[in-house]
Amino acid sequence: MKPFIYLFLLFPILLCAKEQSKIDSLQEKLSVQSSDSLRFELLKQIGREYSKKKDYNTAALNFEKMLDYVSVFSVEVKFKLLMVISECYKEAYDIERSLIFSNRAKDYAEEINNLELKGYAYNRIASIYEKFNFYDKSLSYHFKALKLREQINSPQIKVSLDGIGLIYKNIRDFHNAEIYFNKVLEIDSFDWTLQNLVHLYSLQGNDSLALGKSFEFLNWKNKFKEFVNPKKKDELIKDSLFYLQRLSVSYKNLNKIDSALFYLDWSLNIARGFGDYGAIQASKFTMASIFLSQGRYDEALVLGNEILKSAQEKKALSRIRDASILLYKLYKMNKDYALSLEMLEIY
Repeated sequence: MKPFIYLFLLFPILLCAKEQSKIDSLQEKLSVQSSDSLRFELLKQIGREYSKKKDYNTAALNFEKMLDYVSVFSVEVKFKLLMVISECYKEAYDIERSLIFSNRAKDYAEEINNLELKGYAYNRIASIYEKFNFYDKSLSYHFKALKLREQINSPQIKVSLDGIGLIYKNIRDFHNAEIYFNKVLEIDSFDWTLQNLVHLYSLQGNDSLALGKSFEFLNWKNKFKEFVNPKKKDELIKDSLFYLQRLSVSYKNLNKIDSALFYLDWSLNIARGFGDYGAIQASKFTMASIFLSQGRYDEALVLGNEILKSAQEKKALSRIRDASILLYKLYKMNKDYALSLEMLEIY
C-alpha cells in the first residue's frame, strides 16, 4: 500500500505545480500588456485559475483589479463582476468583504435603475447570510427580493419563493417551508423545489409524501425531455438519478425492500449508461447496505468488493474507507476474521 500512498500524495503537488505554471505565464503576459481590454481578460483568466485552486481570496483580488478596466464594457459587466467578487469572498468565508461587494452591486443596480439586477443583489446578500447561519437576516433579504420581483412581475419570483422555503426548511419551520415550496410549484415545476420537498417530507418522516413528489418529478422529466435537444435530454435523465435513489430510500424506510431495490437497480443502470462513477458507487453502496440490513451477506459482499476494487482503481480514498468499513462488518458477521482484519487495516 505504501507506493500507492506516496503516489497519491505526490499527485496533488504535481497538479498544483502545473496550475501555478499557467498562472505565472498569464502574469507574465499581464506585465507587458497595455491594452485595457486585454488586461481585463488576462486578470479574468488569472482569477479563474485561482478559483480552480480554491484560493478564493487571491481570485477575488484579481477580479477586483478588473474593476479598473470595466468601463470598456457594458454596464451589466460591472454588476456581474461585483457579484463574482462577492461570491469569491463568500467561498473564502470572509462575510464582511462578501457583503461589501454584494451591497456595491445593489447600489450600482439602483444607480443604473435596473430592478431585475437589484433583485439578484438581494438574493446574493440573502445567500451570504444563509451560508453563515444568519437565517433571520437571510429571510429578510429574500422577502425584499420577492417584493421587488412581484412589483416588476419578474420571472425570478419563483427563485425568491424557493429561497424562502429553503430557509424555513433549514430552521425546521416545516409548515411555512411547505407553503413556499408549493407556491413555487404553482408557477413552475422547479426540479430543485421538488427536490427540496422530497427532503422536507423525509425530514418529517413522511416517506409516502416523499414518494409522491419523487414520482411527480420523474413524470415531469419524462414529459419534458421530449421537447428538448438530445444533449439536454441526457441532462434530464441524469437528474432523475437523485429521485430514483430517493425513491429507493423511502421504500426502504417503509420496509418495502423489493421496491427499494427495483429503483436502485434502475438508477444504477442509468449511471452505468453515462459512466457516472460517483452515482454508480452511491447506488451500489446503498444496495449493499440494504442487503446487509436484510441479512443477505453474500450479495452485500459481492457489491462491497466491487465498490472497493473500483475505488482503489480511481484512488478515491473516501470511498475506499466506506467500502472497507462495510466489508469489515460483513466479514465479521460471516466469522471470517482474517479478511475482517484486512479490511480494518485498509481503513
